[in-house]
Amino acid sequence: MHEDRLLEKFEKEVLIFMDDLYRMAARFASLPEEAEDLTQETFLRAFNAYCKGTRIRNPKAYLFRTLKNIIIDSMKGNLNKEHVSIDDVSQEIPDPGGFNPEDALLMKSAKGRLQRALQEMPPEYRLALLLRDYEGLSYAEISAIMECPVGTVRSRINRARSMLKKAVFEKEHKKASGA
Repeated sequence: MHEDRLLEKFEKEVLIFMDDLYRMAARFASLPEEAEDLTQETFLRAFNAYCKGTRIRNPKAYLFRTLKNIIIDSMKGNLNKEHVSIDDVSQEIPDPGGFNPEDALLMKSAKGRLQRALQEMPPEYRLALLLRDYEGLSYAEISAIMECPVGTVRSRINRARSMLKKAVFEKEHKKASGA
């Protein structure tokens, strides 16, 4: 019976943030499957915390902080992966049929430049910006998630916006001037 109440409480207080969490994970992952894995791992850790009796005062902040830590851990893991020699790779040639003219046009558009600029941005700036501008969280909530002072959050968001502006408009200016 206790397990049923625990599961019901978890669903009521935590699972309601699944869409928010997946959206954020998708902005850091290169594939939808990776975003699903990040989201699943976050909820698994949260559920384990619930089972252990950990008191979670702000589930949304707890989930985003957990996701942030998982992303950082996975990035570290990617840096430490063993490199494979090209000689060790099979001689399969990828199918060139994957080219899509619509995708090519999208990447040339401002939206494509914006998405690329976001992906190239350092993770701490990207996370702060996405939590503020896409998730609508307050500076205090972001500060709790990122485990840094509010002033640092404000600085990172400002810097991230400057990076985006520079990436999008500088390239547009070069294109217009024929450079």
